[in-house]
Amino acid sequence: MNIFFGIVDFARRPVDRIEFSRFAEATRRWSKGPECLSVSGHLAMGFQAEDRNAHPERQKPPLASSRGNLIVFDGRLDNRTELLSELHIAEPECPDERIILAAFELWGSTMFSRLVGDWALALWVPGDDAIYLARDHAGTRTLYFEFVNDCARWSTYLESWGVAAGTSRSLDCDYAVSYLIGSLDFHRTPIEGINAVAPGEFVCIKKNGFERTRHWEPFVRQKLNYRSHDEFDEHFLHVFEHSIARRTPLKDRILAHLSGGVDSSSIVCVSDRIRRRTNRPPALLDTVSFFDDAEPNWNERPYFQEVAEARGKPTLSFDVSQSGHTFLPASIPAGTFVLPGYDSGSLEHELRFQQAISTHGYDVILSGLGGDELLGGVPSPMPELADLLVTGQPVHLLRRAFAWSTTLHTPIWHLLRQAFQVASNVHQTKMEVPPWITKNLLRRHTPSFGGASPFVCRDRAPSSVLSARSWLTLLATLPNPHNFALQRMEHRFPFLDRQVVEFALSLPNEQLVQPGRRRYMMRRALKSIVPSKVLERRRKAYIERAPAALLMDSYERMRSLIRSSLLLEIGFVNREEFELALENAAVRGRSEWRTALMKTCLFELWLRSGVVSPISA
Repeated sequence: MNIFFGIVDFARRPVDRIEFSRFAEATRRWSKGPECLSVSGHLAMGFQAEDRNAHPERQKPPLASSRGNLIVFDGRLDNRTELLSELHIAEPECPDERIILAAFELWGSTMFSRLVGDWALALWVPGDDAIYLARDHAGTRTLYFEFVNDCARWSTYLESWGVAAGTSRSLDCDYAVSYLIGSLDFHRTPIEGINAVAPGEFVCIKKNGFERTRHWEPFVRQKLNYRSHDEFDEHFLHVFEHSIARRTPLKDRILAHLSGGVDSSSIVCVSDRIRRRTNRPPALLDTVSFFDDAEPNWNERPYFQEVAEARGKPTLSFDVSQSGHTFLPASIPAGTFVLPGYDSGSLEHELRFQQAISTHGYDVILSGLGGDELLGGVPSPMPELADLLVTGQPVHLLRRAFAWSTTLHTPIWHLLRQAFQVASNVHQTKMEVPPWITKNLLRRHTPSFGGASPFVCRDRAPSSVLSARSWLTLLATLPNPHNFALQRMEHRFPFLDRQVVEFALSLPNEQLVQPGRRRYMMRRALKSIVPSKVLERRRKAYIERAPAALLMDSYERMRSLIRSSLLLEIGFVNREEFELALENAAVRGRSEWRTALMKTCLFELWLRSGVVSPISA
């Protein structure tokens, strides 16, 4: 991905060129292409290209409009044809930046909702004396900003603020609480004063402060109502093929995940179908498959090998049995990991992976994330039954509850009671707080649900609210904010394409799951494309042995880490409660707090790395 950054001083003080050059230097190691730095009085904007063969016009950001608006943009517009028509632009090869400039001058800030694709941008509007920062609906590119002393700074990488060099700043305690208890916060970073632009949001910064505005929400106005299954299937294949095609141009060096699950397999198989249809000979995607033969519940080999054999191209098999966390500090310069979650095991895994793919020069990872959450991967009747309950359809409710009851071997009254509980509590957000997080910390710093508007939309059907909540949880798991420490690779997500997402959100519940049949529509649509052994497999295995074994093996190390921890020193955790929960998980095999225990230890290692200065709770 390209990198952009900038500084604007609303007090009209000239930008410090030395500070701006430090911004550029902090991210230069990830840039392979030309660099453009523009400093003019109180405004500075920078761009570092990822592509060595960047388009000539892209080598000279920021681009300016006739009104003096300036834009720096990274990404891809998928609806450029429609925008060219609406804006009466007759130049088919018009750069995306010029389309966006024209759109803003015609529609103002409402134009952000019209931009379909994977993108992030910074737009300077001197007439408003404002800088606009925006990300696409799924936040496929990161974007951060700081506003202090009438001066705004922004960048697509946190490293621009010098944190990677070990320059210590204060810890944002609200972020720390959200991280430690596992709540969602898309607005904060671990560094106090540095904010994040949330997915589907634009931020307008002016002299008197900044304002956040949503330009996309994970809701649709109405569900699709096609007459036949074929119409649903054709619609899905249409948007899915377009999503994959626009993310897999032949010029890009792409490595696709092939896990053996339905999602990654469908992406690879549909890509093969497209390329065999349009290229002679077809240049099929390279793939990588991860496996762990020591994990009894994660036997992926037969499935990814089935796909590899069907497409006639082997996959790169990567053993992850030795890739677990160690809870030991990584032997790497302080501040390299600007976000928590890494240790020496993370570094070793990255080094092994980079070594395995180093000779191919890949710069894009194609991921299957999102299909499970959007297209009925969880075989639950509750969204459908709760909708029927609140819309007052008792006959249909009883008929569907009986069908599910027969399949699940569950009493019908039990399902109806669950549906009532779901419908009654769907708008409530209850967080389970690990018992070792101190009450003093929770009193002073409240965990945030950044961008959590779906939780308060009381006019929405229960299934819509549950889908929105699932969408936000999915976005929190995306690898793009954490990425690799040693080499930055772009992640692309065909299932997170806006047209695919909006299609999935508009599907009636019965097209997503049926009694005894998950991914109902998706399986129909792909039955002649994906091998049946993969398409009809039971739900992908849950990795159970590895986390339990990891806690057992790391028990003494984790206990010792917290006993002498900064978290303990600053009053974030209670040692006795942590050790009790750790003993229950590692020795007695309880799974309740496994993830939270590991996150606490990883956060402690990150604190010790010196990226921030801890603040007492």
